[in-house]
Amino acid sequence: MSAILNQLRQRAGRIPTDAEETRAVQLKELQEDHAAYTAKMELGDRLMAQQAKATEAFHLNRPDAVKATDKQVGFIHALLAKLEGTTVYATAKPWCDAAIAAGITKDRASDVITRLKGYVANAPVVTTPPRAFDAYDDIPDGYYAVSNNDGDASFYRVRRHNGRLFIDLQVSDSFNRIPWVTRKAALDKIRHDTPQAAGERYARELGRCYRCGRTLTDETSRELGIGPTCRNK
Repeated sequence: MSAILNQLRQRAGRIPTDAEETRAVQLKELQEDHAAYTAKMELGDRLMAQQAKATEAFHLNRPDAVKATDKQVGFIHALLAKLEGTTVYATAKPWCDAAIAAGITKDRASDVITRLKGYVANAPVVTTPPRAFDAYDDIPDGYYAVSNNDGDASFYRVRRHNGRLFIDLQVSDSFNRIPWVTRKAALDKIRHDTPQAAGERYARELGRCYRCGRTLTDETSRELGIGPTCRNK
């Protein structure tokens, strides 16, 4: 990914920034995750359709089998619409669609309608609340040190670009991407210690400004943990 991005940027007369490289890798990971999720869902839908088709074929082969009426099919869709957004809907909708497409019988449609009416009437159906997004707006861009699970100090760089939050693990003079679970844990530790305390620890441990990461060269800056330029911003 990095090589591809470099080629594209070099053609434009420049090399990619860290933020651009990070975005490119994240985009690739999102695309791969989405492709894997889509493939899994499509497989589940195919298996569900096959099961529904086999079930309805069995019932249609009965001597007294009669296909569901248009009114029944319309009623099933209307009941499903009332359940939209619930956990029941997520399972019932694909199955009902597959069963109807396979040729659901009148008796089976009647059973489905009865069950769906029960879900609608009783409505102890739990909807999944949206997960709150934590932007960590209380943690400014900068450099931080917090204790890891071994009790040693781990160093992080927090930055934002185009409204997106990035946090990298500092190892010597390089900054490495880390999984989101690890990133979130680090941000929570910074918040727990307070950004001010975690920033000052970074400065004490490495002798660098906790805002820009540059080496602190005078006594006052080393004592405060922040250089004169960053102090005046």
